[in-house]
Amino acid sequence: MTDYLDTKQQLDELTTDIGKVLHAYSSTLIHVKHTMDAVIRSFVTKDLLMEGGGMLDEEEALEQIGRQTGALQSSINNILERNREIRQFDDSTGEQLSRLAALMERFAKEQSGAQKLAIIRDGAIKIREIVNGAVAKGNFPRELVKEARRQLREVLRLCSLATLRRGVDTVLEMETVVNNLRSYILTRVKYKEELQRLDLYDIIIGSVRKMEEYAANRRVELRTNIKGIRNAYIDGYEDDLVRALLNILHNAVKYSWTRKGPSKAFVMIEGKADKEWIYLNIENWGVAITPEELEKGLVFKVGYRGVNSSDRRRPGTGLGLYDALKVVEKHKGRLSISSKPSLGNPPDDYSNPFITTVSIQLPRNEQLL
Repeated sequence: MTDYLDTKQQLDELTTDIGKVLHAYSSTLIHVKHTMDAVIRSFVTKDLLMEGGGMLDEEEALEQIGRQTGALQSSINNILERNREIRQFDDSTGEQLSRLAALMERFAKEQSGAQKLAIIRDGAIKIREIVNGAVAKGNFPRELVKEARRQLREVLRLCSLATLRRGVDTVLEMETVVNNLRSYILTRVKYKEELQRLDLYDIIIGSVRKMEEYAANRRVELRTNIKGIRNAYIDGYEDDLVRALLNILHNAVKYSWTRKGPSKAFVMIEGKADKEWIYLNIENWGVAITPEELEKGLVFKVGYRGVNSSDRRRPGTGLGLYDALKVVEKHKGRLSISSKPSLGNPPDDYSNPFITTVSIQLPRNEQLL
């Protein structure tokens, strides 16, 4: 018995230490985000900002990169044509310039992949070295060299802004994951949370507000229709319920498909109540969950990540839905998930978005003690 108690104490101490490490990591992430935000604000121009939110519009930045690389290709062609007359640099340098400019222009037209910005940025740096070296020292028109340098600076600025924007997105992603993981780990060793009479409407509104910045950064709108649960109280554990809601909302935003054009993707949170139950539905339009994953309950397994979840820079721990289910069951409620093809698409066509709905029922008058 003594050995058991010693081992339990050691595990509790280790768990607390892990929680402290995660807290420090979360603080570091926040500091990194603030630094990146400050750099973005220093170099962004009004034409790159989204309407209303004042955030960097990555799509607009990518479009401008495409235009600038096209203009740069024209300038490089003019430099090469001039070089055929004056022979300032050798053919190998000319071939390198031509190849780099063509590579940049080609990648600028492609879909936004993980390596796209890195390839364009590296190409611009190499071209800049040639322009500042062999080209600047030659008998080239001053305005031609000046324009090429301006285009290179603009490409590098835009690439850096878009990269920082993705960095902020990643930090926001990981900040939520780390905070929820820390809360989940410390639940086992922290003080026992007291059962409270809770206003679920206020808890949902608070959770939505916590998720707004991450959602906006992902170009996802959070919509609520929860007037039906105003003044609907339950007996529950606030920290657990907040963590469960944040996990579900985080997944809904993370797995939403971004829509092109002015219309935004959105997550809908709806709530209604009767005398015995409160009903919540959280619905998103995006990555599918397969019938097998739902029928076998795989999405609720510890560490499980969906077969369609690894695309589009979507990190995760595989704990969110498992924890949410346990929290709902702790409150003697029910949690279920459905995932159906949208727009009449075939049920096995996962290249198109699905409508995924997390449904929660919580008892209004259940005694949990």
